Amino acid sequence: MNLALWIIGGLWTLYSVAAVAAMVFVPRLGRSMPACPPRVAVVVAARDEQSRIAQTVERLIAQTGVDLHLVVADDRSEDDTPEILTALSATHAGVHHERIDTLPAGWLGKCHALHRGALRAREHAPEWMLFVDADVWLSDDAVARAVGAAERSGHGHVTLLPRFSRSGGLARPGILAAMATFFVRSALCNFRVPGHQVGIGGFNLVRAEAYEAIGGHEPLRMEIVDDLYLAVLANRAGARTRVLRAPDEVEIEYGVSLRDLLAVTRKNNFAIFRYRTLVSCAALALFLVLWLGALFGPLLAHPGGWVALAGLGTTIPATLVLARGVGWKPWPALLAPLAQVILPMMLVNSMIATLREGGVRWRETHYPLADLRRGRAR
Repeated sequence: MNLALWIIGGLWTLYSVAAVAAMVFVPRLGRSMPACPPRVAVVVAARDEQSRIAQTVERLIAQTGVDLHLVVADDRSEDDTPEILTALSATHAGVHHERIDTLPAGWLGKCHALHRGALRAREHAPEWMLFVDADVWLSDDAVARAVGAAERSGHGHVTLLPRFSRSGGLARPGILAAMATFFVRSALCNFRVPGHQVGIGGFNLVRAEAYEAIGGHEPLRMEIVDDLYLAVLANRAGARTRVLRAPDEVEIEYGVSLRDLLAVTRKNNFAIFRYRTLVSCAALALFLVLWLGALFGPLLAHPGGWVALAGLGTTIPATLVLARGVGWKPWPALLAPLAQVILPMMLVNSMIATLREGGVRWRETHYPLADLRRGRAR
């Protein structure tokens, strides 16, 4: 038992060191711009986004240093989103409103909207395709600098780590805990370690020829984590991924509260584990051994118990570094040892909801679990 506690303490310490070191290998977005303005087609999938879509569109069409063509695929919106987009497209020649009234069988709503938007975007003969969420705020040179970074390094796919706005309460410690894991994965992606691709819906930039090579969004038609698997397929097509930090250039609303954080990740986390119940339960059991062993190790009256607790305590300085890196106050990092449990909470919440409902409800449409498993990107 004493040896096991020493191992637990060592694993937590290794995790914390890896999270801090990963920040070095996930650099900030550089300031270099392309020599000539590249043709970039931006595709946004929007559903009932009347409160945010106008700001998103205005920020996108204000991009400098690029020849930008914007298509907003309006996925069956029932609020004022269609009217807002119609007015914007009438005012701005570079904005195109692609209205979608029906969802064909065998497609997720968002994936179908991105597919339709990409088909429309081909009219621009783009060199690059950029997929962004409908609630994203971009600095006016973010797209050009991302293309510049890709061209400089020879990468065919670039994804930017955003700043999360409006996050508060216990959501911030949870997001910091998730960020530590995500930074490690991103660093491994930049080192081209197999099985560690990264794609973020807030900013997914891919060369048009690579996007065409993978068949566009056709192979992603039933993929809940389409942003991640766009990266996976692009890498298979030879478009290497570069993950960069861009907290001042990309911002999204995410995790306003812990309840909201659990809600927005409900559809995703079980999908990341490819809907494999046994694998998910094994991951949860491993976490509980590591977390509970460290938290209550000192009660076992072994010296290793204090080592295990100290190892868990190293997550505090690690997340302090992460909090500073995203411009947050330090207090959420002080809760890091306890906040680690929020990650398995998100997986449990996602798994239970998916299994109980026999699938995923997303954008007012229910997708059966059998269809999701059968339609996973391969």
